[in-house]
Amino acid sequence: VRDTFACRPQPRGPLVDCARVRNIVFSVGPESGPAVLAAAHYDSVPAAPGASDDGIGLSVWLDVARLLRGETLTRRVIFLFSDGEEPALLGASEFANNDPLMASVESLVNLEARGSRGPAVFFESNQPNADAVAAYGAAPRPIANSVMADVYALLSNSSDVTAMTRPGLDIVNVAILDGLEDYHTPQDTIASQDLRSVQHMGDVALAVTRRLAMARDADAAQPMVYTDIASRVFVVAPSWAGQAALVLCALVAAFV
Repeated sequence: VRDTFACRPQPRGPLVDCARVRNIVFSVGPESGPAVLAAAHYDSVPAAPGASDDGIGLSVWLDVARLLRGETLTRRVIFLFSDGEEPALLGASEFANNDPLMASVESLVNLEARGSRGPAVFFESNQPNADAVAAYGAAPRPIANSVMADVYALLSNSSDVTAMTRPGLDIVNVAILDGLEDYHTPQDTIASQDLRSVQHMGDVALAVTRRLAMARDADAAQPMVYTDIASRVFVVAPSWAGQAALVLCALVAAFV
């Protein structure tokens, strides 16, 4: 347990948020060397019990840790249960800026919730994103597209990823997004949580983290476009190929 006093400037104002935070950190796999960071926050807003936001992430990571600790991993997996996410991403910011373990992190898988049900969606990555997209290709029943990630990048929304991102860090940010009426309310309880969502997030988190931990960082610096087809097939192509396809479609449409 990293118990400290943390501060983080507000990104769009002159104020600074501060609080005591207690990050919980443990790892499986090699004792040193390059690492994959598996992250979720354990705090909630005062009105909500937080079963989905972000209890779903904690429960998934605990089971993933149980499964991975018996496997031979190339890269260790560091699990971060951060504190102070809701007020200002304080725990994640403290870990990113002051915890010596962050220096070894090459990939980040973050689990979030903005609701209480629905599939686990890959909604944010980094650029260039080839390594992150390749890792997500292992996910069963994939739900993702690069347009969604591009739109999210334009929004003011944030998660712990916002405080931990840096150049060269491969990012797979996953969340359930349905059931918004339960989000940050007293209804965010076990009773409102869909266990099918927990299962899907667990399947995705295990597959992606296992692929990242079983191999060294490929360090592929290429932007990719991607989409799922009916959550059965995950299609990936270099961004230039996507742009060429758009031009071709525009020419065909103009001709028609």
